[in-house]
Amino acid sequence: MVNIDSLERKKKELLSNLNESDLKQYIVILTNDYYKYFKNNDVAEYNKTLNLLKEVVEVYKDKYTNIIGFLYYNLFLNANIILNETFSDSTVSLSNPFNYGLYQTDEIEEELNHDIEAIFNKERIRERYNEKQINKVVE
Repeated sequence: MVNIDSLERKKKELLSNLNESDLKQYIVILTNDYYKYFKNNDVAEYNKTLNLLKEVVEVYKDKYTNIIGFLYYNLFLNANIILNETFSDSTVSLSNPFNYGLYQTDEIEEELNHDIEAIFNKERIRERYNEKQINKVVE
């Protein structure tokens, strides 16, 4: 008889050791399955896939800062495929206006760095300190 705890441990070990390329491929497959089981009204497999997606996020959220964005991006892509297939006679087809990866974009990181620099600006800190001392609002 197969030990269920042992299988669960092996599954978690395999999941936690995926490289970036394999993780992306796994998320693409899971998001495709998410809609496939929804369309087939297969509640058990749909819920299983949803739980696997949550597990992937839980395992990799610290390593890949934009994993949830990447997951939603793939859900969006798969939804577009289904809608384009469903409305194939339409003259308009849905397209992908953005591209998301597992990490945040450089623009977001630059914006955050800028905000942090503004927050810890020595002059601003001095103004805030003086504001507290004389109880006057300085912008």
